[in-house]
Amino acid sequence: RFGTPQNISEEDAVKWGKYARFRVKIDITKPLPKEMKVILASGKIRMAQFRYEKLPILCYFCGLFGYAMKQCPVLSTNLEKLKLPP
Repeated sequence: RFGTPQNISEEDAVKWGKYARFRVKIDITKPLPKEMKVILASGKIRMAQFRYEKLPILCYFCGLFGYAMKQCPVLSTNLEKLKLPP
Protein backbone atom coordinates (compact mmCIF):
# COMPACT_ATOMS: atom_id res chain seq x y z
CA ARG A 1 0.00 0.00 0.00
CA PHE A 2 1.46 3.34 -0.97
CA GLY A 3 -1.36 5.81 -0.35
CA THR A 4 -4.91 6.40 0.79
CA PRO A 5 -7.59 5.99 -1.89
CA GLN A 6 -9.84 9.06 -2.14
CA ASN A 7 -13.60 8.68 -2.36
CA ILE A 8 -14.61 9.06 -5.97
CA SER A 9 -18.12 9.09 -7.34
CA GLU A 10 -19.01 6.83 -10.24
CA GLU A 11 -19.12 9.87 -12.52
CA ASP A 12 -15.51 10.73 -11.60
CA ALA A 13 -14.20 7.20 -12.16
CA VAL A 14 -12.82 6.77 -15.65
CA LYS A 15 -12.01 3.43 -17.25
CA TRP A 16 -10.18 2.72 -20.47
CA GLY A 17 -10.42 -0.97 -21.38
CA LYS A 18 -8.05 -2.72 -18.99
CA TYR A 19 -7.11 0.57 -17.29
CA ALA A 20 -8.72 2.56 -14.49
CA ARG A 21 -8.11 6.10 -13.27
CA PHE A 22 -8.37 6.86 -9.58
CA ARG A 23 -7.04 9.28 -6.99
CA VAL A 24 -4.75 8.37 -4.12
CA LYS A 25 -3.39 10.64 -1.42
CA ILE A 26 0.35 9.94 -1.20
CA ASP A 27 3.38 10.89 0.89
CA ILE A 28 5.56 12.75 -1.63
CA THR A 29 8.67 12.36 0.54
CA LYS A 30 8.75 8.69 -0.49
CA PRO A 31 9.49 7.36 -3.98
CA LEU A 32 6.49 6.64 -6.18
CA PRO A 33 6.14 3.00 -7.19
CA LYS A 34 6.04 2.18 -10.88
CA GLU A 35 4.14 -1.03 -10.18
CA MET A 36 2.93 -3.23 -7.34
CA LYS A 37 1.02 -6.42 -6.69
CA VAL A 38 -2.72 -5.99 -6.17
CA ILE A 39 -5.32 -8.49 -5.01
CA LEU A 40 -8.43 -8.55 -7.18
CA ALA A 41 -11.94 -9.15 -5.84
CA SER A 42 -11.65 -12.72 -7.18
CA GLY A 43 -8.60 -13.27 -4.96
CA LYS A 44 -6.19 -13.37 -7.92
CA ILE A 45 -2.93 -11.45 -7.59
CA ARG A 46 -1.85 -9.24 -10.49
CA MET A 47 0.88 -6.67 -11.13
CA ALA A 48 -0.57 -3.19 -11.60
CA GLN A 49 1.49 -0.55 -13.40
CA PHE A 50 0.98 3.07 -12.40
CA ARG A 51 1.00 6.27 -14.43
CA TYR A 52 0.85 9.62 -12.69
CA GLU A 53 -0.74 12.91 -13.75
CA LYS A 54 -0.40 16.54 -12.69
CA LEU A 55 2.75 16.03 -10.63
CA PRO A 56 5.26 18.69 -9.61
CA ILE A 57 8.88 18.25 -10.77
CA LEU A 58 9.71 14.58 -10.36
CA CYS A 59 12.89 12.57 -10.81
CA TYR A 60 12.00 9.54 -12.90
CA PHE A 61 15.16 7.73 -11.77
CA CYS A 62 14.68 7.71 -7.98
CA GLY A 63 10.99 8.65 -7.84
CA LEU A 64 11.37 11.64 -5.52
CA PHE A 65 9.93 15.13 -6.00
CA GLY A 66 11.82 18.40 -6.09
CA TYR A 67 14.32 17.88 -8.93
CA ALA A 68 14.54 16.43 -12.41
CA MET A 69 16.60 13.38 -13.32
CA LYS A 70 19.55 15.58 -14.39
CA GLN A 71 19.94 16.78 -10.78
CA CYS A 72 19.34 13.38 -9.13
CA PRO A 73 21.89 12.70 -6.36
CA VAL A 74 21.16 8.97 -6.47
CA LEU A 75 21.79 8.77 -10.21
CA SER A 76 25.00 10.83 -10.04
CA THR A 77 26.31 8.61 -7.20
CA ASN A 78 25.57 5.49 -9.26
CA LEU A 79 27.26 6.98 -12.34
CA GLU A 80 30.38 7.87 -10.33
CA LYS A 81 30.68 4.22 -9.22
CA LEU A 82 30.28 2.97 -12.79
CA LYS A 83 33.62 1.97 -14.35
CA LEU A 84 33.74 2.55 -18.07
CA PRO A 85 36.45 1.15 -20.33
CA PRO A 86 39.05 3.69 -21.57
